Amino acid sequence: MSLYKVLGALLLLFGGVLCGRALCRRAEAGLLQTEGFVALLKYIRNQIDCYLMPVDRILAGCDPGILMACGLVADADLREIKSFSELLDCCELCVSEATAELLRKFAGELGTSYRDMQLKICDYYIGKLSAERDRLQAELPARRKMIMTICICAFAGVALIMI
Repeated sequence: MSLYKVLGALLLLFGGVLCGRALCRRAEAGLLQTEGFVALLKYIRNQIDCYLMPVDRILAGCDPGILMACGLVADADLREIKSFSELLDCCELCVSEATAELLRKFAGELGTSYRDMQLKICDYYIGKLSAERDRLQAELPARRKMIMTICICAFAGVALIMI
């Protein structure tokens, strides 16, 4: 067996590990983004409950760290974001399609009713997102193992075929 074949096989295995790690980071990013949106919804709820602030003022006064945890791109201008829908448009969503749809529904319902109804809407979506976050957190260790196993096995198979 030549040295180049062995080096090629090792490079393929290394590529499998790197691919697996990148996919694991993507899965972790979805969990972190879901946590960010839970924190943002709790902040919105508290601002409505305590100060009865409109959505544009709530988002303008929000901590940029919370918005960055939600996936807001770094070059987005926070002063131009006037609604939750615009915030979602400026975010790079790593969450599942069901979670993204849930956030879009929340954006459609936010600011359309009186204070008590707004608080109930916020509580409902905080509960839904918290349940999704808990599910993702419980699945994450098994998902990491599965991703790494599939990537390494696939690249190892390709390396074996090439040798």
